[in-house]
Amino acid sequence: MSRTSALLILVALAAVDAVVYTGAKSLAPWYNISWSSDTTTNNIILTIDARTSGWVGFGLAEGGGMRGADIVMASVDANGVPTFGDYYAINNEVPQQDVVNDWTLLSATEAAGVTSVRISRALDTGDKQDRPFVE
Repeated sequence: MSRTSALLILVALAAVDAVVYTGAKSLAPWYNISWSSDTTTNNIILTIDARTSGWVGFGLAEGGGMRGADIVMASVDANGVPTFGDYYAINNEVPQQDVVNDWTLLSATEAAGVTSVRISRALDTGDKQDRPFVE
């Protein structure tokens, strides 16, 4: 067997072992989040739909709450222009912006009082200011 054939077989086996996790959760009557993660790409895509105008946010913390949280915040202005950022919190205080923004904004809209944001990032960025998403 040639080296190229062996490599193709390994790639095919890796593709077979890929797992996609999806889910959705209503965290409040006005805040819903859904996700899809893929072990092949090692990325997660989050979609946040919140009945709000202004900004939305999502945080990931081992014990819940602000302390040690990895946070992403996004907003859509009156002209439909989105902004977003990668933040972290050391304590129960205003979050600080990460040195490296590991999130990618895929889409953001605000219509009929609902702000919808779709974002992605690596499951584990290796960034000390980010928390890894784990199974």
